[in-house]
Amino acid sequence: SLWLDYADCLLASDSVRKAANLLGVHRNTTFRWRHRFLSLAKTDRPHCLHGIAEADELYVLESEKGARHLT
Repeated sequence: SLWLDYADCLLASDSVRKAANLLGVHRNTTFRWRHRFLSLAKTDRPHCLHGIAEADELYVLESEKGARHLT
């Protein structure tokens, strides 16, 4: 019954200790719950793309800080 309350703590980005204090459980319990919730999110992915897929360019800034010969 506390999992829904813990999900709210995850959405609020509460720490493991803060969530444990709010829920009245041990911090090791909230640590284990965090990893269970996060591992579940990894499995909830679509298997393949369908419908319309779009792509765009990605510009990455390149730093030459510390380089002896600048281009």
